[in-house]
Amino acid sequence: MNIQDSFSPELRRQLVVYRGIIEAGCNFSWVPPLRPTLIIEAQGEISVAVLDPPPEMDEVFEVVMQWKQAVLDDREEIPPHCVGFVSRPGEMTLGVFPPTNGTWFSGHIDSAAGKIEWTLNDEAK
Repeated sequence: MNIQDSFSPELRRQLVVYRGIIEAGCNFSWVPPLRPTLIIEAQGEISVAVLDPPPEMDEVFEVVMQWKQAVLDDREEIPPHCVGFVSRPGEMTLGVFPPTNGTWFSGHIDSAAGKIEWTLNDEAK
């Protein structure tokens, strides 16, 4: 059984929407091909924020998570959201929240083909 078969219909819908936005934001001629991106869904609206310039690779996860928290701190309730960023050369990371700790995906960036091949991270199973 594919692990994604066990996802709720809402998580499956979020993945389609969030991956689509992340992939549309990629410019495969850039290095890295995506600036850290935060997608927030609230009251039927989707907003997209981009962290530019992106942090250095060795600090990207920490900086992106601090940025995400700062953006969400102004809200009474944390809405469904997603954060996507290039975590290492050639690799994309995508976190979908809720669930509280997130469901994390990795994506291999194929710049020549202009696409990302996504996989569920082992720790999210």
